[in-house]
Amino acid sequence: MSRLKRKSSEEAIVDAAIAVLASNPGASLSEVALAAGVGRSTLHHHFRTRAELVEAISLLSVTETNAATRRAIESEGTAHQRLERMLEAVVPIGDRFHFVVSAPAMAEPMSPDADAWVVHREELAWVEKLVVDLQTERTIDPSIPIGWAVATIDNLIWQAWREMHEGRLAPVDAPRLALRTVLGGLGSAGVVGPETREE
Repeated sequence: MSRLKRKSSEEAIVDAAIAVLASNPGASLSEVALAAGVGRSTLHHHFRTRAELVEAISLLSVTETNAATRRAIESEGTAHQRLERMLEAVVPIGDRFHFVVSAPAMAEPMSPDADAWVVHREELAWVEKLVVDLQTERTIDPSIPIGWAVATIDNLIWQAWREMHEGRLAPVDAPRLALRTVLGGLGSAGVVGPETREE
């Protein structure tokens, strides 16, 4: 089997797994193989265990999130504008990968050295740079520890994914609500930015 064909088979399995697990996080590997149009032996050739498959999906989710985060943070504009763009780009990704939030329930927890965690730490480094800029322009309180601000933004994104999945938050409203929450909780004196104030 050529390398290109192996890659296509693996991508088909991952894409099918995302679709299947998004609707049923407890789906079996047999269901994933059926959706991908491959046999169990082919699936196990690429992913020996369920944990390996979930880790591959987790890596894809953080890779896409990291890329969206970097594009927004490197874009032009104020830190406030870049934060808004970042949330508008990253929060909707949860529509495809929301079940990753429940990954520990589907597989053994990943090692801190797993590729997905490495990429996620890269994403957090970009968020840290944005937080510094947000504090410099006093969009968020400069007295708040940077690590706390980064963790707050990161956890808020995961929570938005979960709330959208549970149907408690509409995807169209999620980025704006996330922005309002960040600025309301971390903003100087709790003041919300002008773009999020009610008319």
